[in-house]
Amino acid sequence: MSYTPPYGQPAPQPHYGHGPAVPPPHQPPPAPEPRNGLGLAGLICSVLAAATAVVSYALAPILFLAGGALAIVGLTLGIAGQARVSRGRATNQGVCAAAVILGVIGLLGAINSARVVFTAVDTQQRVQQTTVNEMADCIDRATTPEEILACAD
Repeated sequence: MSYTPPYGQPAPQPHYGHGPAVPPPHQPPPAPEPRNGLGLAGLICSVLAAATAVVSYALAPILFLAGGALAIVGLTLGIAGQARVSRGRATNQGVCAAAVILGVIGLLGAINSARVVFTAVDTQQRVQQTTVNEMADCIDRATTPEEILACAD
């Protein structure tokens, strides 16, 4: 007749005369694997942000929106990775430092691209307003239909 434990409880294990496997008392536990993912993700985002800052000058200045967001994410992840390195949980200090530096460069590039876009839009609006005001003054001074038509030129 064998022993059956009550429902939900583990069955007893046979005892072979040895105690449970315990590491020797003077050995430190194995070190955990380094967790370098934050630094690497930060570097990828920061490289993309810096590349976007460079490309936005030549191709599409509106890319400052994507570049700025990537720079902030890359900078944040790089700083979090640096914190892990300082606590000894990660080993990629150089990658994290590069992520922070490139994140700052990407953020500055995004800010400058935004400045360029907003300045260009403001200048265009001023030119249009000046043109409209000049045309309205010309029409107000005109006395004949021919002079009114000449204002459009």
